[in-house]
Amino acid sequence: MQPITSTADLKKAIQLLEVEHDASGKQLKAQFYATAESLKPVNLIRSTLKDITSSPHMVDNILGTTLGLAAGLVSNVVFKGLAGPGLRRVISPVLQSGVSRFVSKNTGSLRSMGEIALLRIFRNKRVKSRSRD
Repeated sequence: MQPITSTADLKKAIQLLEVEHDASGKQLKAQFYATAESLKPVNLIRSTLKDITSSPHMVDNILGTTLGLAAGLVSNVVFKGLAGPGLRRVISPVLQSGVSRFVSKNTGSLRSMGEIALLRIFRNKRVKSRSRD
């Protein structure tokens, strides 16, 4: 900025600084509202879910973990009926952990086998319903 030597130059400089101040104030307010909107719990959850679903590896990891836990719980329920109370306390957690680990490591093959089974089930129902008509 050049040195100010007259009152007219001083008034022009003040007006320019006021315009810059107003512009930066509006920009700051807009940024504040955008930040406040993005920090709302609903928007945080929405953006997190969008990030999770956009990453194929994350979806596979979550699916694998969920299938592993579900299989472990199912095996625990099934095993409770087969073993006695003393043996069940010892072997049930080990069995549950082993089944969970197996399912989570083999998610892809188990998913493809499940898809094939579902296709066969629904295809057979379609064929039976068509043959009745």
